[in-house]
Amino acid sequence: MNIIVGENVDRLCSIEIRPRMAASGVFPALYKAARNKYLYPLTYLAAKGIIENIKEKDHIFILTGAGGPPRYPKGESDGLPGAVALARSLHLGLNLNPIIITEKRNFEPIYAMANEMGMNPLLPNQTFSSRINPLLVLDFPCGKEKSSEVSHALLKKYQPSAIVVVERIGANSKGVYHSMCGFEVNAADFAFLDDLIELARKQHIFTVGIGDNGNELGCGIILDEVQKIQP
Repeated sequence: MNIIVGENVDRLCSIEIRPRMAASGVFPALYKAARNKYLYPLTYLAAKGIIENIKEKDHIFILTGAGGPPRYPKGESDGLPGAVALARSLHLGLNLNPIIITEKRNFEPIYAMANEMGMNPLLPNQTFSSRINPLLVLDFPCGKEKSSEVSHALLKKYQPSAIVVVERIGANSKGVYHSMCGFEVNAADFAFLDDLIELARKQHIFTVGIGDNGNELGCGIILDEVQKIQP
């Protein structure tokens, strides 16, 4: 039954709705490549992996943030609300302590959506036990200079049992960031969260990557298919 539910949720998630400026057919091809690799419904495997690797009150990291300045000074409009909605679901459904990690420029829309969804961002002096429906939002510094140091510190302090990446721009094999259309973007404008994921995987922390164009963190698992698709 769980697999059947996963099949139907996958169908909903893989419906392609894009603006006219974006190339069509990209997301279905990427989904097919991932599905061929994993065989089972992707949403089912993500949920199963989280449930099997956590217990109540554990911390779970949610990484997000794809758009940057000057075009998207406060982030894109899909990853941020998706991250907040996921945080709410994980807290209410599994009693986890969700921690969203992104650039500080994205805080304002995250806080606004958290307010609308009934989630309560924690103040510096508050803990998860001090608020109803708590949500912690953390800033990760832009650039690569401190990414390794900050990644080690975050994993040591919070010891997350799982990490979910929602629409988070990721570097290619040369450490370069690209837009959905393949143009290079300034890496100094983005937090290098790739280091956090790499370190987490070395520590055998369960990770999930969610993307829709191939330039997101986690899409390296289907690199060959991503390279075949022309935006």
